[in-house]
Amino acid sequence: MIVLILNDLHVGASRKAGTTPASQAALTEHIHQHFEALINATDEDHIVINGDLFDGFEVPGTDLIRTFSVIDRWFMKGRQAQHLTLIAGNHDYNPRGDKVSSFHLLAHFLKVRRGMSVDVIDHTRGFSRVADRVWAIPHMPNQDLFDIELSRAMADRGDILLLHANYDNNFAVESDHSLNVSREIAGQLVDRGWTLIFGHEHQVR
Repeated sequence: MIVLILNDLHVGASRKAGTTPASQAALTEHIHQHFEALINATDEDHIVINGDLFDGFEVPGTDLIRTFSVIDRWFMKGRQAQHLTLIAGNHDYNPRGDKVSSFHLLAHFLKVRRGMSVDVIDHTRGFSRVADRVWAIPHMPNQDLFDIELSRAMADRGDILLLHANYDNNFAVESDHSLNVSREIAGQLVDRGWTLIFGHEHQVR
């Protein structure tokens, strides 16, 4: 099965500095149209969203409903093998457990509607299989727990490992909101046969 991997779509982005109501509305619409175009253009039966589908822990209900509708219409293509994997990013987790994120709310409604065709990989699961040759580590509550999941991958052998973290960024080590994979650990994973694919970093390097 061929897998389409998307990350950091940031639906519901809200930018205050240097914006007007009109430019903010234009940004919101642009992101929605871009997401819908990506979903509609794909012929792959398995879509993987590697973190930060939404721009924040909570986004406006209109953004959540519109995102749900786009994904649900994709499922209506009716191909038997269609599958969606949602991997939690740093915007999808809050250490306070008294609220449900927009990410988990969307996942809940999609799973109610589509059942086993929707898979959710978050901090409660950690290092998890996505597809035949693809595994993932979601955003974890802190660096120590993330390092444990990296060690689980180190003890295994695979082909592709999806991560939602920084690469070789010492500033991220002390921030639980933004996790880090050191150059040394990345090298060890590559030596074990993994190809690493990073979400979260918005700049190509």
